[in-house]
Amino acid sequence: MRVNFFIVSMLLLFVGTVFAQDYVRIKNRNTINGDVYGIHIENTSVEAGTIQPNWWSAQWVFEKIPGSKYYKIRNRWKKNGRDDYYLHLVKGKLEASKLVRPNLKWAQWALEKVRGTPYYRIRNRYHLMHYIWIRIDKGIELTAGKVSPFEKLAHWELEGFNEKAATVAPKQKKETTSVSTARKNNTKKSNVSATPTKKKKRKKMTKIRVKLLKLVCEVSDDEGINNNADMSHFKMEAKLFQKNCKEDNVNSLIGKGIVYNWKGRPDKEVAEGDVIYGGKKDYVDLLLDESCGTKYSVKFDASAVERDTSSADEKAHNSKTLIDTNAEGTHQIRLVSSDFTYRVEFEISKIDYYENKK
Repeated sequence: MRVNFFIVSMLLLFVGTVFAQDYVRIKNRNTINGDVYGIHIENTSVEAGTIQPNWWSAQWVFEKIPGSKYYKIRNRWKKNGRDDYYLHLVKGKLEASKLVRPNLKWAQWALEKVRGTPYYRIRNRYHLMHYIWIRIDKGIELTAGKVSPFEKLAHWELEGFNEKAATVAPKQKKETTSVSTARKNNTKKSNVSATPTKKKKRKKMTKIRVKLLKLVCEVSDDEGINNNADMSHFKMEAKLFQKNCKEDNVNSLIGKGIVYNWKGRPDKEVAEGDVIYGGKKDYVDLLLDESCGTKYSVKFDASAVERDTSSADEKAHNSKTLIDTNAEGTHQIRLVSSDFTYRVEFEISKIDYYENKK
């Protein structure tokens, strides 16, 4: 009886160990046609679509790379009954298949938390600007590429993910000949030396910073008291383009972001000479992809809305595009309507930084 009890106990322990594995469903933040889309390999290739809770093809294991912030993402289902399928990039295309070499960087992914949300962006380690997202402009396609950080189709819920309990990827064998191996091969120690470890260079990258410096009212000619304008909205946005970086044979929008976004509740009365904004905190950093060259352009968009109770609201919009050779420095544009004029001063600068590899 004791022997049987021992065997049953060991079997229960084994089963508990097997099912302690954390399996994760990767679900998109956005809904498409009212449906939640998840990443799976149910069909011939990796894709995004509606998934069932019991599909192993839609369950993934996040294997932490020891000593780094990166993960390998392995599917639970051995589709051919033999091999593990990992997410990786092949010539820029997202695929799920067996890895020829287990330590390839294009099969490693960083999880970047979307600030203020439970969602993540999934970035490739080798192609630093490539994030997993769903394109819907030409059908529905799961891909990896350059995409705005505000794009919800690139935000993912990792259902069941436990960062602290993530599976650790197995250690990879070094590809250099060691002294012990040389001895086994009857090679003299004096002729074989251990390959020195090379210190990895951190990749130098560049940010284009677009900062709002000042927003000043130059003209106020409303019907209100003292001709003050009742302003309800100011918005400034920056977009970064690179002409030599093409996808589908068109110029690429590398990134965009909100520099300043103010909405009045209630509306703000503004008189001539008032400085609406004169701070230092409102800016956006846009990452320059130097693999596409150093030529770039920045488009700065500004708009303002005045609430008018007696007639239609007054609106003004203006934009300015600056090429890399004359982009850096201080610039200004004006927002003009029949009731107001505002001077918008902004600054563009380049900031070098290095990727922080843990």
